[in-house]
Amino acid sequence: MKPDFVANVMFSILFGMLAIPFLAVGIRGLKTRRPFLISMRLPFLMMLVYCVALLLLFLFFSFSEPNLFLRWAPLLLCACSLLMLCYSMKGYMASGVTFTPFRHGLLATLDKLQFPYEEPSSLRRFQSPLLGRTIQLKSGEAELQASMWMGAIHLKVIHSQHYPLLREIADAMNEHFRTSPVRTNLAPFAIDLVAAALFLAVGVMFISSSF
Repeated sequence: MKPDFVANVMFSILFGMLAIPFLAVGIRGLKTRRPFLISMRLPFLMMLVYCVALLLLFLFFSFSEPNLFLRWAPLLLCACSLLMLCYSMKGYMASGVTFTPFRHGLLATLDKLQFPYEEPSSLRRFQSPLLGRTIQLKSGEAELQASMWMGAIHLKVIHSQHYPLLREIADAMNEHFRTSPVRTNLAPFAIDLVAAALFLAVGVMFISSSF
């Protein structure tokens, strides 16, 4: 079996894997026309498998490269990607909603769950997509952080031991978005479908070039 054929098949599979989470979010959003929160754990696991597979593919072909730097550069690239994934892909991602209705939904959820909280003035107006906004829960001394990430709102807890509390809040927020009148931003869902289509097109291009 030729190495080029193996590489093309592997790249087709990898790009197909990349398309799955975008396709799932886009279809669900346009079907329900409601904002929702999804756990970042599933996309994290898929991206982790993707990086490991990409690493193995690069290592498979790198030993034929005489240049030492070029041989190990893919390893360093994949290691940096994994570190970035471990740091960023935590908590929940809210799609289909802008910051103001998200904030209203979060505070309404905390009131419904009877979680006393302290809201800093910085949370009331989202001035920069690069800065996270924190809200202090007085009952469990937990901190929630809301920030923009890849065009969506990322909600996470500062300390991992409070993740069960975050899961309860995310489930209640999904119920709030499902039953309450909330203005939905459909643009992210359309963008997700476009991204999925591009990934699938690249995958098809790789597999078709093998024949």
